[in-house]
Amino acid sequence: MNASGTLPYSVVSAPPSPFAALLLRVLSNKKKFPTQKALAEFIRVTSQTVSRVKTRGGHFNAEGCIRLAQADNSSASEALRLAGKGDYADLLETMYGRSNLTPALKELISLWTRVNDETRETVLALLRLTARQLERRRRPPAVPPRATARTTRRSPKR
Repeated sequence: MNASGTLPYSVVSAPPSPFAALLLRVLSNKKKFPTQKALAEFIRVTSQTVSRVKTRGGHFNAEGCIRLAQADNSSASEALRLAGKGDYADLLETMYGRSNLTPALKELISLWTRVNDETRETVLALLRLTARQLERRRRPPAVPPRATARTTRRSPKR
């Protein structure tokens, strides 16, 4: 405890706000953002601002919230609401609707935008082939058509 009778934040294990929890989740992705500075540059804020939000709470401006959501592949509306900017979230949802994309689809879209056209064509061809194979497996076996005319047996020639 310090002189004021409170515990310093470094001893407290929980983040100061749900928005800070989102920020910490993004920072934990060391492959995407190896340093706090890298994330700060992506969001277009200073490293000190990221540190302040992480340790003392607060939030970014609307653009920073949207960029943080982009970094997390999560909903911009969700990040805006966590930052207390529900009016901006409402505006986005009025204009574009609520996002029903799953995290896997968001990741797929994100990866799709990062590859060249040749790679996209290859991936599309593979997906089409896989989809056709799955459709064939799901179809019931084809029933042979009934004969319309009776066939007669011929007796063997002697």
